[in-house]
This record gives sequence, structure tokens and C-alpha cells, in this order.
Amino acid sequence: MNADDLLKALLNILPALIVGIVAVNFFKNFVLNQNEERRFEILRQTRKETLPLKLQAYERLTLLMDRISIAKVAVRIAPVHDDTESYVQILSATVEQEFEHNLTQQIYVSDECWLAITAAKNATLRNIREISLLAEATNADSFRQLLLQNAVNSASTTNLAINMLRAEVQRFI
Repeated sequence: MNADDLLKALLNILPALIVGIVAVNFFKNFVLNQNEERRFEILRQTRKETLPLKLQAYERLTLLMDRISIAKVAVRIAPVHDDTESYVQILSATVEQEFEHNLTQQIYVSDECWLAITAAKNATLRNIREISLLAEATNADSFRQLLLQNAVNSASTTNLAINMLRAEVQRFI
């Protein structure tokens, strides 16, 4: 075989080689695009399925914040006895039970939002205990009145958490 024959063979093989390289690149890009489309469709379907669950979680957490606000707890639960301490325990247990009932909803909200919710719950419990220590809280009824007055006169951490929940929902609706 001489150089001319080698050159002719190379010229015959070169177009097939170029077509092969182009075909491989085309096929590779096609497969990548198909995979990306499938991934996008799965993500879209997942979001479609989880959005109602997320909204329900935000609704439940908003309801939780409303139900554990000092004003709502004091109005909803009347003192059974005249003893302030037993009323404090009932109110605190109610707040804790409401919170524990909604504990699993944290998987649907951001960490910042969940921190605001737990801070609101802790602030509510702290306020209940602090108000019970006031000298004016001589019995359960006077303590209840102090709770209601305090709720009217101060900004509520539960309202701050509700505002945070609303803002977070607005980001994905």
C-alpha cells in the first residue's frame, strides 16, 4: 500500500467518522434533554401533589397560633377552681397539647418559620407564668382578667408568627 492508497482510504473513512461524531453528539444531547424533561415533569408533579399538603400545614399552624394566643386561651378555658396555680397548669397544658398536636407540620415550613412558631409558644407559656406571679393575681378569676388585659395591651408573638406564615405562603402561591 502506498501513500496514495492510504490517502484515498482516509478520505473515504473521514466523512463517515465526522457523521459518526455528529450523530453521537446529537444522540447524547437528545438523551440529556429527555432526562431533563423527565426530571422537570417529576418535579412539577411532585409540587402539584405537595402544594395542598403545604397549604394545609400553613393553615393548621395559623390556627395553632390563633388558638394558643393568651386572649383566646383565657377566653376558651374558664377557671374550674379558684386556685391560680391550677389554672396556670391547665392553660399551660392546653398550649402544650395544641403545639404537640401540630408538631408534624414543621416538615412543611421553613426553619425560620418554625423557630418563630416555637418562640411564640414559649413566649405564651412564659407570659402565662409571669402574669400569674403578679400580686394582683390573687385568684384564678383575677388572673384570667390580668391575662386578658395583657393580651389587649401588648403585641402578640403569635401574631408575629402568623404574619411570618402569611409571608411564607405568599412566596409560593
